[in-house]
Amino acid sequence: MAEKVFSLSKSIKAHGKNGAEDLAQLTLREPTASDVFDLEMPFRTFASMPGPGKPQMVELQMNGPAVAAWIARLSGHDKGVLGAMTAQDMRKIYDWLIAELNPAGN
Repeated sequence: MAEKVFSLSKSIKAHGKNGAEDLAQLTLREPTASDVFDLEMPFRTFASMPGPGKPQMVELQMNGPAVAAWIARLSGHDKGVLGAMTAQDMRKIYDWLIAELNPAGN
C-alpha cells in the first residue's frame, strides 16, 4: 500500500509510543474501499443547471468534519492533534485526498 509524506510548514505536537513528540512530517496511507464505506466523503458536490450555450458547472465544497476524520484515519493521529496543523498544510493534504478519491478529476 502506497504512502504519501507531507512536510508540515509548522511542526505539531503528537503523542507517540515514547511520549510527546514534534511532528515535522505527516504520513498518510493510501485510502481503501473500507475507508470509503466507513467515512463520509470529504467534499460535497454541487452541480449548476446549464443555461443556453453554457456548460454545466460542478463545484466541490469541503466537508470539514469529514476531512478531519479522513486525515486522522489515514495518518493514525488523533483529530485533536491534527487541529494544530496550519490551514495551508491541511489544504495540501485535502487536495491530495481529493485526487486519490477522484483520480479522473470529475
